[in-house]
Amino acid sequence: MEALEAVKHRVDNDTTVCLMTDGLGVLEDVRQKIFSVPDKEPTFLLGNMSHKFAFNRNFDSVRQLRHGMWNITSVQRSAVMSTEQPKVETQSHFVKSLQAAKLLNTEYTPFDSWFRYKLPGVIFDSAVEPVCLLLEVPYSGLLQNASARKLISSLLEEIVSVLRLMPEIGRAEAYHQLLDLDRAQKALYRRILHHRNRESSLVQDIRRGHPVNVDYLNGYFLRRAHSLGVQVPTNKMMWDLVKAKNAIATQKRDEWVRIEETSVTPEMEDEYKTTSIY
Repeated sequence: MEALEAVKHRVDNDTTVCLMTDGLGVLEDVRQKIFSVPDKEPTFLLGNMSHKFAFNRNFDSVRQLRHGMWNITSVQRSAVMSTEQPKVETQSHFVKSLQAAKLLNTEYTPFDSWFRYKLPGVIFDSAVEPVCLLLEVPYSGLLQNASARKLISSLLEEIVSVLRLMPEIGRAEAYHQLLDLDRAQKALYRRILHHRNRESSLVQDIRRGHPVNVDYLNGYFLRRAHSLGVQVPTNKMMWDLVKAKNAIATQKRDEWVRIEETSVTPEMEDEYKTTSIY
């Protein structure tokens, strides 16, 4: 939001913007708060990247740790919450330019199929990360904790109930694994096992003072549940929890006193010289 706010004065309907976010619902906020006039808004693309990169501070460079795919889709304003298929002509040049970079492995994906690649990560971040934060355990600690597994199951059940009613998800065969609660739960625990030796990324973000995007994870499902008439109390509880934990961490950081270390000049030695009582 801040990045687009800074350049909106030179963005018009000839501009293409590709949103790469961990959660869902950012596009709706961008359109509502920044580009509220449909005729003047840019062409929007949504992207999801499965590559894994690491930044090397010593060489000021980025290294690819795992090869993946960059799935891009286009979406019209009226198609965000419907099954309408957006037009692709205006984005074709943009996508073809990205496809010229073979390392990115860019592929255009229809809007309704794009969720197949996006949702597994969103579900994991919404159903697993808040539980790690609540119980203050790493991913491995979730597997032997009955209360943790119960919370994850409750969150997942609510999320799946919302997904089944979302018109843009539809009833495509590709979503069968995501919309079937048992299969979705097995996929979630396979991902937990894969990350079992790591610390929760949400816990790390709050500790380091990084922004948290819970409004576009559990908060997204809260908004969609409200519009669809579905009750999701566990997601509401977790959304409040993450907000509260982040507020406490922010308050603690604001209480820190910054100290700057400087050299004492010869003229200042007498002023800062320590004396002994002996």
